[in-house]
Amino acid sequence: MSIAVSTNKDVFLLSTNSTSYAFGVDDQGLLRHLYWGGKLGSAEELEVPPLTEVSTNDPVYEITREEFPVHGGLRYKDHCLKATFADGSLGGYRLLVVPQMIIAKPEFQEKLRAFVRGGGTAVLTYRDFVKDADNNLVFGKPIPLDFDGFTGVCVTETESLQEGQEFPLDGEGALAGAQGRGGIFHDMLEVSDAEVLLRYGDSFYRQFAAVTRKTQERGSVYYLGCGLDEELLARVLEQAASEQNISPVPSEPGVEVVCRGEGESRIRMAINHNPHEARDQGQTLAPFECRITPAN
Repeated sequence: MSIAVSTNKDVFLLSTNSTSYAFGVDDQGLLRHLYWGGKLGSAEELEVPPLTEVSTNDPVYEITREEFPVHGGLRYKDHCLKATFADGSLGGYRLLVVPQMIIAKPEFQEKLRAFVRGGGTAVLTYRDFVKDADNNLVFGKPIPLDFDGFTGVCVTETESLQEGQEFPLDGEGALAGAQGRGGIFHDMLEVSDAEVLLRYGDSFYRQFAAVTRKTQERGSVYYLGCGLDEELLARVLEQAASEQNISPVPSEPGVEVVCRGEGESRIRMAINHNPHEARDQGQTLAPFECRITPAN
């Protein structure tokens, strides 16, 4: 594999004999996904487009194609990685995070049900399954569309919030004692037969759940009715991962660590999302530095 860097040192091109992957550093210091496909000749063929605000309901950082959009929440509203198996199954996965999949496609929903019942863990979020396969709102049916019984919750009302409009959250059950803040969206969840993990902490909305979990045969399904602060989101995702015996890689705040590959070709990617230096495995990462090393 070859690695090429543009003249301005803002585009990185990784190429094999037949394919190329490119990412770049934008004017905000974010690592942005740029290209994945047939082999390109030079890093100079690509440039990093500026970030453009779309609407107040879609903050620019929520819809930016980052190089690997994991750290800092459920950032990019499309999947950072898409894999389609030959048989159309979800086999091989143990934990699926399905953020803001607005369109409810019956065939995918059935695969998701089978995945959970077979022992998988699924994490759904606000804005999941809001419209039918033709992108239409369906009157007379609760949200999540055709999935309320499976999740054990129903969205009775929802509220879109602006930046800076946050609300308190209180933990219950497995998250008893936890406290934090929520924002972005505000799904008021009526619970039928799910476990409440977080509830809205303000007196006006306290009767509604914010985050729930429901056991389905051998697996479980979570529903996140709002955006969570980083600490709360980490606790919820850590619990979901622990059900599948998936151990997170420890790192300093603001440092994302991802391992890829197998055997001797396995690599470790450390990305410093901070505007200041950070440490990883005893070494210093410069602000916004991405470092790739062999994984031990």
